[in-house]
Amino acid sequence: MKKIKSLTYMALLLMVLTGVSHAQNKKLIFSNGQQTDIQGNATIDINTGDITVQTIGNKLIVDEPPSQKAIIGFYPSEYAINPNDTIDVNWAVAYTDGTNCSASVTQGAALWSGNKNAAPGAYVQPNVTVTQLPTTLRLTCNNYNTGSSYQEFQLVQKSGGNTTPTTPTINTFQLSQYPGSNPTIPNDGNYTIQWSVSNLTGSCTATSTAFNNGGWTGTRGSSGSESIFIEDEPVLRLTCTNSGGSPVQRAITIDNASSGGGGTPANCAQVDIWKPPSLTATVWDYTDTYTAGKRATPGVNGFGAPFYHPDNTTKQMINHINPEVNFITIENVQVPNQDLDIKFSFTTSPGWGEQGPTTFSISECPGNFNPATARCVAQIVGNNVLLSTRSAVANSFWGNQPNFCHLEKGKKYYINFVFSQPYDGTNFNNVLQGPGEECNSAISNGCAIFWGEKAWDPF
Repeated sequence: MKKIKSLTYMALLLMVLTGVSHAQNKKLIFSNGQQTDIQGNATIDINTGDITVQTIGNKLIVDEPPSQKAIIGFYPSEYAINPNDTIDVNWAVAYTDGTNCSASVTQGAALWSGNKNAAPGAYVQPNVTVTQLPTTLRLTCNNYNTGSSYQEFQLVQKSGGNTTPTTPTINTFQLSQYPGSNPTIPNDGNYTIQWSVSNLTGSCTATSTAFNNGGWTGTRGSSGSESIFIEDEPVLRLTCTNSGGSPVQRAITIDNASSGGGGTPANCAQVDIWKPPSLTATVWDYTDTYTAGKRATPGVNGFGAPFYHPDNTTKQMINHINPEVNFITIENVQVPNQDLDIKFSFTTSPGWGEQGPTTFSISECPGNFNPATARCVAQIVGNNVLLSTRSAVANSFWGNQPNFCHLEKGKKYYINFVFSQPYDGTNFNNVLQGPGEECNSAISNGCAIFWGEKAWDPF
């Protein structure tokens, strides 16, 4: 016998008598659509409004709450399995909003995804394949009124079973024309790199210490062969990792027989050059007359001595531009045919306004900010640009810094600056909103860089 408040549920009684109603094999129907079979007499207390009925079988009528956290039962047919085994996934739900539950894998790998039944009841999905261990499966369902809830379980390796290798093996990583971990190539050019990895369930990453390496960056699969452009003496690396395992790495350290001679100058007519759109170059000569710290006149004033000259460490140059009209190019930067480590150091320009975020490039062609064809395209970090001709420096910690550039001995370069950071040849802001947009402080319709050579000891 159940007592139901008439204020909570509205019942439609098929037979009503004053004080006592008689019902035989009838239904009690509630305003929310629930119903139950009743038998015998239905009695109404005319004082309290309570209704008493005799249900057929055991029934429990529960108030439907305004909000309720979903109840989720979620479990597999087996918890300890071998890789590539199949399991049955079971779930039972109540107090959801009736929309689909969502299946996901939060660790490992298994064929468990998509929408699942969320109506009140119990369900099973057979033959779910698990390809990696340990693996964690999750079922997320919307609560009755707001928010969501989830349950998850973890599948582990069966004792004594076959285990998934946690560490991949790099079987091959080499230049096809020049195998080995330390090959000597005859000159800059295109070379084919080959690799193969076994026991890989995760991914591999390609990296290089050189800026201009023809694209040896990004994610790679378990095997492949591709042509890359190698310039100077980079270290090429392949790093592979499985989920939950330790990374493994192989490296190819390139010796370049042509490094040190300067090589053949680039044919800029054949080079893919990215120049800042809508801007024109203002050009200074590195070796022109020194201006004693005053604003330099384009094409007239410079450091007054060759690049990497002892006198230059005491001199600084001020290059002033309107950054919405011009960018900066410094020409005649001749790298000596010797080991050198040096940095460009930048400070606030006195009386000429300070530039905002700045991208620099060092290239064989003027105004080139294309990272695929310039020697380097990077950012001024900590008011410094770090330069070296030594492979030992490029292949160390310093070679991975965003403001480092590995120069080739004997080469002649251009140094280019654009007051935008980062600049990739496509995203420079062409909307002219006044030089204050690219200058931290604008003076005389522009701002300036104030910089010079400084000693740098990387080790």
